[in-house]
Amino acid sequence: MGLRKVAQEHITQSLVDRVRAIEGRMEPGEVPIASSAGELGRREPVPPEGATIAEVKAHFPAPDGDFVLTDKNLYYRDPRGMVYKLPLRDFVAWRQQISDSYPTLSPALRRRILEIDVRLSDGSRYVIESGKLFARQIRRVGRVRRRW
Repeated sequence: MGLRKVAQEHITQSLVDRVRAIEGRMEPGEVPIASSAGELGRREPVPPEGATIAEVKAHFPAPDGDFVLTDKNLYYRDPRGMVYKLPLRDFVAWRQQISDSYPTLSPALRRRILEIDVRLSDGSRYVIESGKLFARQIRRVGRVRRRW
């Protein structure tokens, strides 16, 4: 089994573990997309088959995690074990309202307003890109990007 396969299985298992920790709070039918253990949907570009362990770890980051992103909600678990549920549609509706109230903003700034920035307790940051407008677009494309 190649290192890439092992790394992807590790990320998937980390996501499963984090989902299990918040399982009682998830709504029926919710689909986990990513967690702070790594991006489940990340496929391209992949490290070459002969990559070193350090290269594979750099490609599949696995920091100590604090959140799970599903297609509907963001679940945040603090260091004390408390779990908070943050509905994505509330985030996006609020940010869309802010964006609409300033029609003179450049398109780049409007996109920036529509990003959801998540800071972890270890100092890492993740940005959930909401695309252009609504929560249904997040559910459709569901991208999470690591920001260093």
